[in-house]
Amino acid sequence: MKRQPLLLLFFLSLMAVSCSVPRYIYAPSIPVTPFFEEKGEASLSGNYATPGQGDSQKSSGNGFDLQGAYAVTSKLAITANFSQRREKEAYSYIQDGRYDIFDSSVIKYRRQMFEAGIGYVVPVDRLKTVYLGVFAGIGGGKLTILDQGLDNNSSGYSRTYENRLLKWYLQPAFNAHAGRYFRFSLAWRLSFVRYGSPRTSYTEDELKYYDFDRIHKRILFLSEPSTQMQFIIPDLEWLRLDGGLIFCSDPHKSRKLKSRFMTPFVGLSFHVPSFSRRQKKEDRF
Repeated sequence: MKRQPLLLLFFLSLMAVSCSVPRYIYAPSIPVTPFFEEKGEASLSGNYATPGQGDSQKSSGNGFDLQGAYAVTSKLAITANFSQRREKEAYSYIQDGRYDIFDSSVIKYRRQMFEAGIGYVVPVDRLKTVYLGVFAGIGGGKLTILDQGLDNNSSGYSRTYENRLLKWYLQPAFNAHAGRYFRFSLAWRLSFVRYGSPRTSYTEDELKYYDFDRIHKRILFLSEPSTQMQFIIPDLEWLRLDGGLIFCSDPHKSRKLKSRFMTPFVGLSFHVPSFSRRQKKEDRF
């Protein structure tokens, strides 16, 4: 008999966790992992990215990353990246079987981030087909949330949330040059993201309900493993096809604040060879 209240309490707590409605406060950018071999090489790339399926019945999103990198020496490279994401989640809590302070919601997210970094990469085999490196960088950006729908009295509501982000990261990377036309990379970015003081129309109770108060002027740690493939087009070696996946951990501060778990991407890279390699190519003609 004594076990019944404990079982009931456990069941209710489990339901409260599983029925919580999250807010996605972070989405990873595409890591820059240039496949350089010589001093003076450069690359420019553009990638289309989608945050994948969210936890609502109607989830959508897309974005892009613009990247650049330059080999200052044969081992040292500088990188830059600008990313933008737009996402939407639509909830009908009665249909979803969830509890929330609102009856239904359409939540739109907009994210922007600029990053700059530096990396040190060295070959680990005699043929220079395998490279190990580490990158570090800093970035800044903005998160904007527009939350609209019906409250529990069937009245329309609208809330906004805007916050500035400051980011530091450390990124070990493994690059493989498999033949003349294929490149492969594994990277693991460790990000530290600081959220500032928000501009918001959520009430104090609503901020506490969604745990936004837990990230006020706080630094969150996020783990971002990723994989990337690059295909070099024969006879057009300056043009390359890119694709890959990024995974991201959730913030540890709250179950109601989440990251976008998986981000697939695809794009094009434009490669500029080093001056010495261009000179060798010209000498052959």
